[in-house]
Amino acid sequence: MGITVYILVHIATFHIFVNVIGKPHKKAFKDPEVLEKYYPFNRNDVDKMDIVKCFPFYITFWPRILSMIFNCFCYTCLMLVLMIGVGSAENVTGLRKFLIEKMGRFHCRLHALIAGLIWVSPEYVDADYSKWLGPDWKPNWGNSGTIVFNHVSWMDIMIGIAYWFPSFVSKQSVKNYPGVGIIAQGFGCLFLDRAGTKEEKAKIAKIIEERQEQNIKGERPPLIIYPEGATTNNECLIKFKRGPFGSGKSVQPVCLKYWSPNGISPQNDTFSALHFYFCYLSPFITCRMKIYPVFEPNQFFWDNHWDEASGEKQWQAYSRVIRDDIMAKSFDFRLFECYLESKFELKELFKPSKKKAAHNNG
Repeated sequence: MGITVYILVHIATFHIFVNVIGKPHKKAFKDPEVLEKYYPFNRNDVDKMDIVKCFPFYITFWPRILSMIFNCFCYTCLMLVLMIGVGSAENVTGLRKFLIEKMGRFHCRLHALIAGLIWVSPEYVDADYSKWLGPDWKPNWGNSGTIVFNHVSWMDIMIGIAYWFPSFVSKQSVKNYPGVGIIAQGFGCLFLDRAGTKEEKAKIAKIIEERQEQNIKGERPPLIIYPEGATTNNECLIKFKRGPFGSGKSVQPVCLKYWSPNGISPQNDTFSALHFYFCYLSPFITCRMKIYPVFEPNQFFWDNHWDEASGEKQWQAYSRVIRDDIMAKSFDFRLFECYLESKFELKELFKPSKKKAAHNNG
């Protein structure tokens, strides 16, 4: 009887997530216009979400999600204790710092493992930047101002922590997430309000530049930024934001590509509840990670690769080369000339806000 109830609960959970909450994705998958216009943010695995194809992985959902909650709870409790009397990450030293880092790496790797990420395969790419930085360029694998990732899933963050134990630039709202907020503060993350004023964004840009300078000198942990500002579907890159490129400081590109046997992607999407669930339908997820040398623009770069006459800004030339010529070619990512605002449009299309719905009904 107990086993029957257990299985029925998981079947009901599958139905709610895939056929109710995920209904807009299924509808978009059948609409070529919506699918192409918002392709970077649409799920490309809808046709694989079948209750037979996904068996038996969805019947492990509740034990695994509870295990993840417990794992997060344990590290949060540890962080609460270790941050007593400290105030900020800058003041963490000695044994506190050792425990925060070592246990952080362990818990983040365990978190991803429970969700299905069983293997990460890092590869250091022997790239040649002389085309952009001149014939005298030499590979540099040392400290960079920023490490820039493509962004697919929350698992990207777990991988970044496990390999670099960095700081991040996060949404302001992350600071208030239960558990995650205290951890992010302990890591020394920078919190950016996307809806902030120009003055607030200028202040954040200045803070990022100062942190980049500290990173280059090796005075602070690495800073990871996702320049797209949004997650995409494991096949695309959208336009980069100014963030890590505005100061002209060095960056180190890192590219991730996920794979699972049944083809269901761990990508984040427009409904926060869905991407956590779909990870549990992706058995034995693996991730290839390509790590490139540090790229630091110099006068040769600005003289030969910045189209100033067309009105292109320096940071745009910098981000264009990093995105189009380096990161996109790592895994043959498709390039889309849109920003994260397109993802907000898709979310509004899938689930209109109450204000808009009331206007349409009126």
